[in-house]
Amino acid sequence: MVQVVWRLLEKIQASVLNDGCCYSYDISLPLRDYYRVVEVTRQRLKDVTTRVIAYGHVGDGPCLLCCFVFGFRRQLTT
Repeated sequence: MVQVVWRLLEKIQASVLNDGCCYSYDISLPLRDYYRVVEVTRQRLKDVTTRVIAYGHVGDGPCLLCCFVFGFRRQLTT
C-alpha cells in the first residue's frame, strides 16, 4: 500500500506538465496551512503561473509547493 501511495505522489508533477515548467519548493508548515500557502502563492503570482499546487507528507509536515509557468521566470528562482 505504501508503494502505491509513493507512486501516486511521484506522478503528480508529471500529470500537469501540459501546464508548463514546474518550479518546486520544499517547505515545512503545519497541515492546516497547506491550502493557504497555495492561495497566497496563486494571488501573488497570478500573472505568471498557470497552476499552483501543494502536496506532501500529511503526517510530518513537509510540503512540496509547485508553481507551473510557460517558460523561464527569474522571479521564481529566488
